[in-house]
Amino acid sequence: MEPSQPPPGYDSFRSWLAVVGASLSLFCTAGFLNAFGIFQEYYQTFLGESESNISWIGSISISIVYLCAPISGVLTDRLGPTILLCIGSIGQLFALFMTSLCKQYYQVFLAQGILLGVSMSLIFCPPVAVVSRRMPHRRGLALGLTIGGSSIGGIIWPILLEQLLNKRQLGFGWTMRVVAFTMAPLLAFACITVVDAPAPQASLSPIHAALDGDEKGTTSSNDEIQSKSKANYSILKNKTFILLCGGLALGYFGLFTPVFFVTGFGVQHGLSTSTAFYLLSGLNGASFLGRVIPGFLADRYGHFNLCMLATLAAGIVGFCWTAATSLPGLAVWSLAYGFSSGAIMSLQGACVGKIAHHRHQGLAVGFMMGSIAVTALVGPPISGQILAHAGYLALSMWTGATLVIYMVFSLLQYGPGFTLGSLLPSGRSCSWYTGCPVGVLMFRKVLADDGISSNMARVWLVNVASLERRQSLVHIFASLSCFARASLFEQISRTLLFRIGLANRRHPDLPSLFHIAGASHALLDPWSQGAGVVRDVLTRWSELDITQIGSLVAIAGTLPTAWRLMQCAWQEAYSCIRRFFLASVTIPGGDPVNRSVVKWVLANRPRHYRAFTGRTEVGRANPDRAAALKKSRHTVQYCPHWNTRWLWFKGNFFVVTRAVGDFNSSLSDPSYDGIGGEDLTISCFGWSAHPVQNLIEACREYADRQTQYFVIIYSRDRYGMSWKPKARKPLRHLDTVHFDLSLKQELLADIRNYLDPKTQMRYQSRSMPYRRGYLFYGPPGTGKSSLSVAIAGEFGLDLYEVKIPSVATDADLEQMFQEIPPRCVVLLEDIDAVWVERSSSHEKTSNGNGRAHSPESSNVPNCTLSGLLNVLDGVGSQEGRIVIMTTNRPEQLDSALIRPGRVDMKVLLGNISPKSAAEMFVRMFSPELGCTTHLKMEEIEKLSVQFSSVIPEDTLTPSQLQGFFQVHLESPYHAVESIASWVQKELARAHFKEFEFITSNGKA
Repeated sequence: MEPSQPPPGYDSFRSWLAVVGASLSLFCTAGFLNAFGIFQEYYQTFLGESESNISWIGSISISIVYLCAPISGVLTDRLGPTILLCIGSIGQLFALFMTSLCKQYYQVFLAQGILLGVSMSLIFCPPVAVVSRRMPHRRGLALGLTIGGSSIGGIIWPILLEQLLNKRQLGFGWTMRVVAFTMAPLLAFACITVVDAPAPQASLSPIHAALDGDEKGTTSSNDEIQSKSKANYSILKNKTFILLCGGLALGYFGLFTPVFFVTGFGVQHGLSTSTAFYLLSGLNGASFLGRVIPGFLADRYGHFNLCMLATLAAGIVGFCWTAATSLPGLAVWSLAYGFSSGAIMSLQGACVGKIAHHRHQGLAVGFMMGSIAVTALVGPPISGQILAHAGYLALSMWTGATLVIYMVFSLLQYGPGFTLGSLLPSGRSCSWYTGCPVGVLMFRKVLADDGISSNMARVWLVNVASLERRQSLVHIFASLSCFARASLFEQISRTLLFRIGLANRRHPDLPSLFHIAGASHALLDPWSQGAGVVRDVLTRWSELDITQIGSLVAIAGTLPTAWRLMQCAWQEAYSCIRRFFLASVTIPGGDPVNRSVVKWVLANRPRHYRAFTGRTEVGRANPDRAAALKKSRHTVQYCPHWNTRWLWFKGNFFVVTRAVGDFNSSLSDPSYDGIGGEDLTISCFGWSAHPVQNLIEACREYADRQTQYFVIIYSRDRYGMSWKPKARKPLRHLDTVHFDLSLKQELLADIRNYLDPKTQMRYQSRSMPYRRGYLFYGPPGTGKSSLSVAIAGEFGLDLYEVKIPSVATDADLEQMFQEIPPRCVVLLEDIDAVWVERSSSHEKTSNGNGRAHSPESSNVPNCTLSGLLNVLDGVGSQEGRIVIMTTNRPEQLDSALIRPGRVDMKVLLGNISPKSAAEMFVRMFSPELGCTTHLKMEEIEKLSVQFSSVIPEDTLTPSQLQGFFQVHLESPYHAVESIASWVQKELARAHFKEFEFITSNGKA
């Protein structure tokens, strides 16, 4: 047998099949445990239990898996992996089928919590032990691929469960059965392939003897001769194993902290929930690469070396957690931490495999997993308490500190009981110098000056590495005889001895034998060598070369140009992707759909948003009455400022882009509320725009739900360019508008009939214009505007307020009406104050210049009555609207404006009657509204009769009576006592009114 070949059963094709089977077994166990978050959300709804009670199901499963790992490891060494895998696989499938039948909390706890945890504990440890035993040459890579199965499972199982439970609506029972049927062939393959290799022969070559346990920190040959039962537990006395397990136990306090809290950190810094979820996905994906790539490198450069570097890298990245606040920074940080933490979880098994005897891999792996059981479970709750009391900065310090402590424990493993050669991977010592920082730094300058080949330096370095600390330095100088030139001997001696302070300071050319003999202990001390080499490197690097500085400045000068080129390349690539792979819809600013989309996006924004645009609210009613007492005249409105938003909606990824220029320019408009004033572009991956259309419809439905209890009043902006929401008023019941009850019922029936879809079909089939007009007339204060708002709220319509005096031309008026949607209420208030009888409009007086002046010239708008008539029922007029005109003097309106076809129904809202006054009294003091006297309805109705008996018929307006109630809301008795005197005062003031009352009997 050649020394370079492994013994039978090692690193063979059969061993790689075992790696595949082991990866599948961890895919079905640890990967499935990582998907418990899907069950957490489902069980809260299905079982009706609290979140903490549900979390116990997953916690007990994980704790059983880790706490039973030592028992599983011992059984693996004694019984072999096949028995444990078969029993565990059958138990896991049985637990899944039992979970599918569960209906109550305790049943799920027993099936998925305890039974599944016990079954997985039998599967979790044997694959790792078998792979570590069968792949000694490629232990790091093999274990990385094995443990990487849990990362892949943590990505695939949540997606599969989400699809089956929520998207496919398969039901919980069949979902668990599908999972069991999916796992069955995978676990069967693992049971067949994950088996131990044949035992090696007694007579082995030196390399094979190393594979049989003669590695770093292994037990002595005397221990191997002892009985099997005693040798099994001798690893627990190994100092390196104790330090490794202790470091792992402390490191796992903070290792999983970012996994639990990186999503919340991203949300706090402005990311949406769906975007922050991708940080965790990126971390898991990088974790898989971190388990495979460092494992491959560790087989070449040493498992302990790579594990220590990975721990240091993870600690540094943990300390830098809070420095990443943007999406790119968080993405890079997540990838870096996922890669380094994945390397730790992969290489810990490889390090244990190097320490333990190949026959005791199961016991060592089991106790290593058991050492991290408690800390892995209590670490996240401790991190949660740190976050709650000190914030994310303290949490990052906690994460980095625990990992640095783990690295310190890793350094302590390089104690006095090891040789430099113990760091070399088995069978590859000749190439170790390429990965040893000490060797590279020590000989870089020497080789450059003397031209010695790397092969000669390699031979010397390997010979030095093979020496133990107690060996004489004569072996070092004897090994130097392989070099051809004496100058290299002198430089190497000076480098090794003078740099660590062993050379004679008076005669530094050649160290004396006395000093060499006295320095045998410190010469090969790795700490002394490391300190000397670091000091030498820092000394050499401090000698700056001005030419190198000039080169660095020149390179730095090209960075802006390179950055611009990268930006141009990205823009070209993005335009190409957008052209060929994205479907998009652009919505112009000011469109109602635009507002709906923006509202939906803002409602689904991150909870802790940080970027806002502040502006003073001008001319808006403040809903907060307490703010009116403050000294500030205007409130400040804060609108989230965003240009691009990434969204995840119904299985599709969307990009919503808002035009920056339009957003900034619209801020100068006092009526602008920061919503819907800019062009929007919604894009998604694919060649169909249907996902975008579905998103827009969902946004419209959301906006309708938000406004179903309000009436949105629109008006033109100050430039007359578009319709903007002016106010949002709560729905007003029609009972709050007091006029003739029969007339009110007739009005509502007419509007309800008009809005019936069957009515529209009748109109269209008979070629009749589908429009309806109403005229509300009566004295001021009788509720004409209030009735218009109440009608809009009763039928769920928006109200568009048209101010004729502010319209410049007939063309602008026509443009306004064309932009009004078909199903709405158009309100023309005080139409009598705009146009008078056309005959009176010709009565003009002329001055000396021949210019005509009208007595009503200040009220005459720039647009004409003819323009208004054309937009109401002209050839190009729109249909489907309800037009309401209000007036105080109907006799002054032009007959063409109120003819049938333009005004289909005239409604008089006159002065209040005693009956309406009684109804208003009951409404004001109703017990449902919280009257302070707590009277019963029967008593209030009796008081209303007394109250209404004092009210004269058709004399007072509802607004006057409402003003009376505003100062008498405390007590209905006081209102009844005061009404008589108040009526007398109002009647006395009526003689000073400047307008005439319109009653049902005519003019008064």
